[in-house]
Amino acid sequence: EQLPPERRDLPPQKSFLQISGAGVQLSAFFHDGNSLVARLYESLGTETQARIELPAPVLKATVTDFNGRALPKTTTVSGSSVGVRLAPWEIVNLALTL
Repeated sequence: EQLPPERRDLPPQKSFLQISGAGVQLSAFFHDGNSLVARLYESLGTETQARIELPAPVLKATVTDFNGRALPKTTTVSGSSVGVRLAPWEIVNLALTL
């Protein structure tokens, strides 16, 4: 039996992830092997700090190329949050292990 909306105790909406940073856009999010991959890009032509928040703690975040190979770009992981610096117009794949 379905309850009427006023008797439901779930929030009316909930995001799976949140992206922050001026001009930062999420262009893809998918499962690849043991990782979740978030593809971000900077869309304003300025350097910015991007941050992605997930509903679970992130154990590891690695910047990868389009073939999944690790790149030497620094990420910061704090709980369920991952940060990465984006150059103007840069596209970044973040391989995330939860």
